Amino acid sequence: MFRTTRSRATRSFIVTLATAALIAPLVVSTPAVAASAPAAKISVSKSSGTASAPLRYAYTKQTPKLTGVKASVAKTFRTLVDRAVKKRANALAEWREGCYVPGEMYMEKQGYLSTTVVSRAIYKSRYASVMVRVDTNPGCGGVNFNDVFSVTLDLKTGKSAKLSQFARTTAAAGKNTFDPAVIYRLERLSSGCVQPGSVHPRPGWGGGDDPKAIPAADAWTVTSKGITVGYARYQVSYGACGAVTATVPWKDVVRPTPSSKPKVTTTRFAGAERAHAVVSVRGGQVAMVWGGQGVPTCDLGQRTDKKAVLWGTEGWVSRSTLSFTKKGATYTPKPPNSRVHKATKNDLKEFSAEMRTKSAFQICGY
Repeated sequence: MFRTTRSRATRSFIVTLATAALIAPLVVSTPAVAASAPAAKISVSKSSGTASAPLRYAYTKQTPKLTGVKASVAKTFRTLVDRAVKKRANALAEWREGCYVPGEMYMEKQGYLSTTVVSRAIYKSRYASVMVRVDTNPGCGGVNFNDVFSVTLDLKTGKSAKLSQFARTTAAAGKNTFDPAVIYRLERLSSGCVQPGSVHPRPGWGGGDDPKAIPAADAWTVTSKGITVGYARYQVSYGACGAVTATVPWKDVVRPTPSSKPKVTTTRFAGAERAHAVVSVRGGQVAMVWGGQGVPTCDLGQRTDKKAVLWGTEGWVSRSTLSFTKKGATYTPKPPNSRVHKATKNDLKEFSAEMRTKSAFQICGY
């Protein structure tokens, strides 16, 4: 029999290896996690200098840039913005060519162009929306112009979106619920640039050619707060006001295809000689019908808190206001004028079947 012996040094080395194996940290390999794609974002870069074409003009620019999207979508966005600025630079060149007289008093050596980003947003992770104000001066004695343009791009399709995708803007009689909402906000600008009654909803409300009919917005954007509309100088106000913008909150916007039907509340008023009225409230919308047994006349407008402005839709332009009382989340209209009162059961017998049973929205086809 042979006996195997180990030296003391060998035995110590073996113990050291075993101990190291027991206390060594456990290393677990984990699969690499791919970095999430950056979210779409609109940033603004600033630049200034002097351009030599299409004419010599000084410029200060705020330029929106779309990132975090497909390269093709970012390129489309950039192209649309550049094209809009170039269009106004060309207009500035033509303007200066027609007004500049060398040696004349007040003539300046060059024109001027400035761009300012007024509104920018990625709406619901789907739409890149930006509005830019463009101020131009040909250097011909102080005259200048203020314009606006916008780009709203569908990030999914890479195509430009339309305002009608977000609001009911048809100009058909009584159907355009966006104009009253826009006018309501314009009339309440702190600048006071748009006076009450100075602009009307577009024809289809007043009928015929209405010189005060509000034009389609020159620019618009969608944000989490609502729809911001922009108008170039002179479009809706005095020249001193320049370009004018206003935001219509989403609560005042009627969608083209509402996801749900808002609750409709109706109040009926009776007056002498069958001068009856039906007032209905649907969210921020208000419809009012006047008439007894004859053909009813319809007004449609926008309520904000306890007041509403309504516009006639039956071939003439009329503007009226309604006041409301509020209880909880319910708004109840006060009598439209002193000649009517809330209808009683006996009063309702004098109403036509339609005026007695239907809401103002149903009667007017809104």
